[in-house]
Amino acid sequence: MCARRADRPLRFGAEAYRLASGERREDAARLLVARRYVSSMYVSGEAAECMLRAIVGLRDRTFDERHDLRELCRRVGRLGMLTSPRDDEIVRDVQSIQAIWRNDLRFASSGQVDAFLRRINRNRFAGRRGLERGARDLYNAAAQVIARGEVIWHRSRTE
Repeated sequence: MCARRADRPLRFGAEAYRLASGERREDAARLLVARRYVSSMYVSGEAAECMLRAIVGLRDRTFDERHDLRELCRRVGRLGMLTSPRDDEIVRDVQSIQAIWRNDLRFASSGQVDAFLRRINRNRFAGRRGLERGARDLYNAAAQVIARGEVIWHRSRTE
């Protein structure tokens, strides 16, 4: 019996992305409690990305955006899925995430991320707790994207 090739990519549908967004949110929360701030930041961004991919995946299974959350969010809009005035909240939260989150956070040390945060907003992220504040801000915005994404997901499935 031959082993399956490990280099074949996994296939993901809209439901898989949706479920993964909740799991990643929980992971990010645990990392935040454990004071693993950079890891929490990275996973929070992944959680938001998963939810946006879940929403897009209801209408289109191709993804060219890579890890650009703003572009994924714009695509949700172009697909006609932002129909409620409250859906603007997801756009605002994605902008907040994208201001801090980068896909390459997974490679960064705490010192690098701390310096990055101070560079982008010295007033908000200065002091001993700047990294923690950044992680909490990112987690909270991602949690909001997921919560609003669930509303959009369920509404779009019934339309």
